[in-house]
Amino acid sequence: MHGLLLNRKNYHIIGFLMTMLMSLGRATAQQGIVFSQDDGESTVSDTIGIFFRNNDVVVQNPRLDLFIVEVKQADVNITAKGRRPFVCKAEGNSDNGRLVIDADTTCTLILSNLSLNSQRANAISFPQKQKVRIELPEGTNTTLSDATDYKTDSTDTSNACLYARGSLTLAGSGSLEVTGNYRHAISSGKNVTIEGGHITINDAVKDGLHCDKLCMEGGTIYLLSSHDGAKGIKCKEYFTMTGGCIEGEATGNIIIKDGKTTYSSLLKSDGGMEVIQGNIMLKHYGMGGRCISVDGNLKVSGGTFKLENHGHGDSYLTSKQESDYYTPKCITVKGNSLIERGQLRLLAIGNGGKGLDCSDTLFIGRQGEGYIPEDSLLINVETRGTALVDNVEEDFRRGCPKAIKSDNDIYVYSGNLRIKTHGQGGEGIEAKGSLRAYTSTIIADCFDDGINTGKRCYIDGANIFCLSHNNDGIDSNGKISIMDGIVSAISEHDADESFDTNGGRLYIYGGIVVGIGHDDVVISSQSTVPFYTTPSYLQQDHYHHGDGINLQPKSFLTISRGHKAVVSLYHEQGVTDAFITVATPAMTSQETYSISDGSSPLNPEKEWFDGRVFTAGELEDSKTLFTFKP
Repeated sequence: MHGLLLNRKNYHIIGFLMTMLMSLGRATAQQGIVFSQDDGESTVSDTIGIFFRNNDVVVQNPRLDLFIVEVKQADVNITAKGRRPFVCKAEGNSDNGRLVIDADTTCTLILSNLSLNSQRANAISFPQKQKVRIELPEGTNTTLSDATDYKTDSTDTSNACLYARGSLTLAGSGSLEVTGNYRHAISSGKNVTIEGGHITINDAVKDGLHCDKLCMEGGTIYLLSSHDGAKGIKCKEYFTMTGGCIEGEATGNIIIKDGKTTYSSLLKSDGGMEVIQGNIMLKHYGMGGRCISVDGNLKVSGGTFKLENHGHGDSYLTSKQESDYYTPKCITVKGNSLIERGQLRLLAIGNGGKGLDCSDTLFIGRQGEGYIPEDSLLINVETRGTALVDNVEEDFRRGCPKAIKSDNDIYVYSGNLRIKTHGQGGEGIEAKGSLRAYTSTIIADCFDDGINTGKRCYIDGANIFCLSHNNDGIDSNGKISIMDGIVSAISEHDADESFDTNGGRLYIYGGIVVGIGHDDVVISSQSTVPFYTTPSYLQQDHYHHGDGINLQPKSFLTISRGHKAVVSLYHEQGVTDAFITVATPAMTSQETYSISDGSSPLNPEKEWFDGRVFTAGELEDSKTLFTFKP
């Protein structure tokens, strides 16, 4: 049935006939009405108008020679005969409608306050590999939802409420809400570009937005995801963000089937990811969930991240019936990670939770640029959970929370890092390989090690403050080499050190170093900066607990020459049986120095780490503990 054709000259009676159509009953609605233009006299554009009215639809087709329109009840199928770009505009509402635009050419679809709910398939489909542009006019609100099961022929490969086999662009300033009841909410067989619009992707069964490549240039995307193993956004190749905002919440849990895991992620790329500008704000509440997951390389050169992971980790059996575990993560990257600029605020609350977890090398800042303002590159990471397995007696832990972790090396060239961990096993920065820190600022307040390296820790110009409540301040399985910078470390635990080299050596060639711990720190004789480590009056091979000094809570440990302070280090909890380590070019082997415990020095030369470390100044109220010569 080709419907009723109205000549363009009589277009003024369209409103009357549309009203009549609503009263003609179901039979008329099945064939619909198709409007055509008179080619000889019309000056109206070639836009195809589609008007949904509950179970009915009216289509205005201005060019019968270019388009074939088939209408059945509220289902519309538009086929283009040629390759000329064209425009469609859809509006109205239907609880059982569908729009299919079948064309091998570029199409622009304007969605103007359209409410379309399909009962047998997707709501809107572009089955050809055409370029599709969807415009969302200002002040409009469009909602789309699809069926829970697609009743289509075997040639229909669509799998999303809004489906485009070719590339898809979303633009404008209006609103679009899409629900994916069958599989995906929005899917493209190629690439998706978001230029504008306020897009809500509402609880898709599988992926909220599924495509090869996604380019986020503007607008906003709001993700809601509750299904286990689901992805808010899934890119099979690459994700690029140059503007706009992505917000979202997920409650879906990990799926474990036949010993294999499928994680729920809000933003997932099977390839790489690059963020140049824009805002990403995500919260995940599911077991083992990920806010951002990247299988390739990650590059961040700007933008703001605010990520919260509230889920927990747990153990499971693999397909080989071997015990393994999973942990929730704010950001996980399998390739290299480069974070040059931007602000990252990461919070992992659950047990085993991790802030930034990298399988390969992690680069932070830009090489050779020196210190930069905090708002240029700020990485703020906090974990609140504890280890999944915590056998303290055998020193065996699994699934430990980590603020920043790399299975390879970490390079910190510049930037400002603020780190806090609370639970057992919670380390601040862990590099399975080596850590190299240059002109950066790192403040770590941790339950476990502030910094832990599997190989070497190399510091050249970084300002570092590490406080450990239950382990070492800085722990390296190889050397700790300090070339320059201000490096301070405190261990409050009764059996650990400020600087632990596990049988290696602490090499100090420059900078200022000060530490408080509960065991001796071995400083290499090759060090070129005057140094001292307590207790000076115990010249023996093995130190014993009880030989250290006691420091009062909320006071400053100060190394001074007379009443002139050299360096002061604040300690919040106080330390019993403390061992002191200090090295600074301001000391000489010809003079005697005092170690005091009391108030901060007056008129200090410089303040570091939010008032935790001072250099120079005058002592007013301090208790001298003992004196020494470097």
